[in-house]
Amino acid sequence: DAYEIGMSHLGLRILYALLNRDPELFAERVYCPFPDLERALREAGLPLFSLETRTRLADFDVVGFSLQSELTITNVLTMLELGGIALGRCERAETSPLVIAGGPVVFNPEPASDFFDAVLVGDGEEALPRLLHRDADLRAAGVGRAERLACLAREVEGLYVPALYGTRTDVRTGRIHVAPAGAAPLPVRKALVADLEPYPFPAETPVPRAAVLHDRVSVEIARGCTEGCRFCQAGIVYRPVRERTPRSIVNTVLAGLERSGFDEASLTALSTADYSCLTPLARALMAELAPRRTALSVSSLRVYGVTEALAREIARVRKTGFTIAPEAGTQRLRDVINKGVTDVDIATAAEIAFTSGWNRIKLYFMIGLPTETDSDVLAIAETAVRVHEIGRRFGPRGVRVVVSVSSFVPKASAAFQWAAFDGVANLERKQALLREQLRRRRGIELKCHDARMSRVEAILSRGDRRLGRVIAHAWRHGARFDEWSDGFSAARWDEALAACALDPAPFLAALPVAEELVWDHIDSRVTKGHLARDFQRGLAARFVPPCEKPPAAGRGDVPREGGGTAKLVCYACGLDCDLQAIGRARNAAGEEARAMVAAATPADVAAGRGATVPFEPTPGPLHRFRVCYAKTGLARYLSHLEVARLIERAGNRARWPVAYTGGFHPHPRLAFGPALSVGVEGEAECFDVELTEDWDPEALQERLNATLHDGFRVRAVRRVAAKAPPIEAEVERQAFVIRLEAGAIGAAELEERLAQRRAAGRWPVTREQDRRTRTFDVLPMLVDSAVTCPDGTAEWRFTLAAHDGRWVKPRELVHALLGGWPAGTRITRLAMGRLVDGRFLQPMDAEAR
Repeated sequence: DAYEIGMSHLGLRILYALLNRDPELFAERVYCPFPDLERALREAGLPLFSLETRTRLADFDVVGFSLQSELTITNVLTMLELGGIALGRCERAETSPLVIAGGPVVFNPEPASDFFDAVLVGDGEEALPRLLHRDADLRAAGVGRAERLACLAREVEGLYVPALYGTRTDVRTGRIHVAPAGAAPLPVRKALVADLEPYPFPAETPVPRAAVLHDRVSVEIARGCTEGCRFCQAGIVYRPVRERTPRSIVNTVLAGLERSGFDEASLTALSTADYSCLTPLARALMAELAPRRTALSVSSLRVYGVTEALAREIARVRKTGFTIAPEAGTQRLRDVINKGVTDVDIATAAEIAFTSGWNRIKLYFMIGLPTETDSDVLAIAETAVRVHEIGRRFGPRGVRVVVSVSSFVPKASAAFQWAAFDGVANLERKQALLREQLRRRRGIELKCHDARMSRVEAILSRGDRRLGRVIAHAWRHGARFDEWSDGFSAARWDEALAACALDPAPFLAALPVAEELVWDHIDSRVTKGHLARDFQRGLAARFVPPCEKPPAAGRGDVPREGGGTAKLVCYACGLDCDLQAIGRARNAAGEEARAMVAAATPADVAAGRGATVPFEPTPGPLHRFRVCYAKTGLARYLSHLEVARLIERAGNRARWPVAYTGGFHPHPRLAFGPALSVGVEGEAECFDVELTEDWDPEALQERLNATLHDGFRVRAVRRVAAKAPPIEAEVERQAFVIRLEAGAIGAAELEERLAQRRAAGRWPVTREQDRRTRTFDVLPMLVDSAVTCPDGTAEWRFTLAAHDGRWVKPRELVHALLGGWPAGTRITRLAMGRLVDGRFLQPMDAEAR
């Protein structure tokens, strides 16, 4: 996927750190370029390359993709072709990299099996390093590609190599099934890491320069889920539940914040509410995070896990997102899908959120579920209205409820893998019902997922090897970023299916439970018999509780943190769980978390102070410093907000004792000078920072330079008076230089065009902003101007002054002067400041103050 999505993926962070800790391995990252960058790479004749060393994909030994969604498969083809690797596994040369894949999508690997030499099913912490080391040994021994793959399939559990298996066609259904051939394992049993503790979540991960989806330290606190939602693939394929210890979680969060500079941490799991001691863990974390003004969020929090104590802890520094996932509007349908949530649970969670200060709640629902009726769909709107009314009674002013509605897609290895996909027309009809019900409800926003995208996802989810031709055809005709609404085209996929003479109806229809499935050769370790029994229970609307924590000695019931009790149940799903060992580990985790809370002595920590009481600004005395820095090279493509965020994180990594504003959302006391446009370099940019300690300016400069990204360099640091005017007030003029590539325009011609503008007495420039077009005269802003020709390239140096409170952008001047943007043009802001007694003083000059 794109950088913004891929950089947030926890699995990539885990494997990246794990592999790079091994002295014999190195891992680098690459993401799918957006279509405009793809075009630029093709036009320039450049390959797709890694971010770390700019090595093209074809020069690696192994290229691995994490497939989180079926709709990203066309991006794989884009990346392979741009990286110089043949698309089809049968077309690759002996020296080509092994192309492998992992992630939940590979639990039915057949639709994409034409493109991967192997897929790794299950956990990668143990299997992937073993695969890479063994492949390296075989390469060194001169073993050929085909024999290497056969050896790896035999020796690495969870590795499926499509070329080693035969196929047969079911004459009745036309489906292609995998058949045994030779010594290849059948079924392929997923790789499983029994204990996560030997594989601590990494604290050292790449820090993004640009904004990404989850711009924070995210830590996996547990893997797996026992709730048994019947539509959920992840709840099956990531079983059994394995928890990290509270101490390792806290240590990882604190180390991750220290090394990254982020100001938010997140606890993640498939079901964080089922972590054995979530509230004590959150309390222990907030004892450390609140003094740092670092926020905490908890993802995938089930409704019954929303307690007043937990909400109070999460809201102490900054209220992060709050989501509730009822999935269905009626209790009957929630019993069908085995979602252990009641209307009372939903109302209680909403009340807790609103009374804790949240003014926006997001509700997740699904339509198209088995046995669903229009009454179930209309109940979604009714639930949203009830939650909104709770917000109006208990919440702050202007409460909003966002209702997000997706469409059910049957997935391999889930209990509902046999269910039919609801038709696009019916799904759109149900969406229309919801829109009509909520059309006049102010404060409620409805968002519906494109049903046509869900249809293609369902085809790819349950299809067989014939879909490889369809995927390739769709890609060749422009399919890119199909999971993004602005990239998806239903017509393109329909054309590909028609061109390959493949009827998708059998992949979308209900499947007989007794029938062989296309993905039966992949063993998720949960038996097909268990899934079939649970499927029948779902059709009968029979709710079954999750397999729970083992009871303490002599007790048959286990207290659940969210209230109530749960019976210890084992459904014999096929996993060999040591319930007694799990129970001992969870009891130990609870004791550890409570001991950590007890060690956090401040009374305001125990009371959860800050949930509804705003922070006070950092008290004085404060020490104000002005920092001058250069922003050059690739850093010029970062926006002003991204630069501010990057510098804040660099300061946090340098451990500067920064002061904070007050209120419910405290921020570091940082103030920047006039923003640079994207693409413009700066030689003397400035920002002010207030610290609680009087650091030596040279020490601050050295610490910042040690933690800043490439392209940034602190040039000087000075103390400034606390009451000195802000940088913006000291900037009345800005000096720039524009360098043009040789051949773009000569210095004489450039000077002639400037002279024509001056002679005309007016230089109009048009700007489009906020859907409006404005034209203004820039001649009064142009204070001085000079054209030179060093090294055969034209340089235009000029100084701008504000006129009528408006600045012209240097890029606008280039477009107006040259009628476009010549390739290779570079703009640099050289200085900014003001005239004092005829002297140009910059904000760093002592005389300016």
